[in-house]
Amino acid sequence: MEERVKWMERGLGCRVVLDLSRRYLNMGRTMVTDNFYTSITLANELLTNDTHLVGTLRSNRVKLPEITKKKLSPGEIIGKENSDGIIVAKWRDKRDVTMLSTKHNIDMIDTGKKNKKKESIVKPKIIVDYNSGKAGIDLSDLLSSYSTAVRKSIRWYHKVATEILFGTAMLNALIVYNTINSDKKMKITQFRETLVDTILGLDNQGPQEVQQARVNSKHIFQETTEKCGRNRKIRKRCFHCYQSRTVIVGSKQASKEVKKITTVKRGNFVPFFSIFQL
Repeated sequence: MEERVKWMERGLGCRVVLDLSRRYLNMGRTMVTDNFYTSITLANELLTNDTHLVGTLRSNRVKLPEITKKKLSPGEIIGKENSDGIIVAKWRDKRDVTMLSTKHNIDMIDTGKKNKKKESIVKPKIIVDYNSGKAGIDLSDLLSSYSTAVRKSIRWYHKVATEILFGTAMLNALIVYNTINSDKKMKITQFRETLVDTILGLDNQGPQEVQQARVNSKHIFQETTEKCGRNRKIRKRCFHCYQSRTVIVGSKQASKEVKKITTVKRGNFVPFFSIFQL
């Protein structure tokens, strides 16, 4: 019971990091975290497990030194180290950046870049190492954000499921594809479009035929029988009608004019789910 209480007192961010990194502790590694997870408590826990921590820090965290409240001039940096070797630093660039590290001091280094005045750009080493460590995560988030399928939803888990399926899973599939087909790599948007064409059975047609098939697909309007969780009919805007009106009156006016309803193929009534604009 006592161990359970101590575990809960560590805070959510600390518990999440320790739980996910169990396999990588006690190996002399360095962990990079953003300001949601970074804390002195986490730093202490990782140090006891032979693991360093570097991360941005929220200035309202508890047990922070007074230097975090000091006003700085652009380019100025200050820091304070405690008896455990944990340093909290504050640097002023275009805005204040507060950092925590168990392996740095407040030394400045040349980044190898120059500003508009051809002057060398210098930054704290703690900042440079942090940016290098989080580069992979930022790139992953950036790629999955292109042509994202996530939309506003009353139910939060809809967004989570959509992001996992059409964001994370799609990006992982692209990485596997590009690794296997190194001679014909794809961008994320091209990969999404190719996948949609394959699902719709358009992948055996040439590019112009695919485009023509999309634009000239015969469709009729039929009242939808789908219902949402509140027992209301789900209404969707026809992609073809919206696209044609957008060319004439613009997207804002087209969204007002085009009726939201289900578009289906003529004859066999198979919904064009993949081309709806919600």
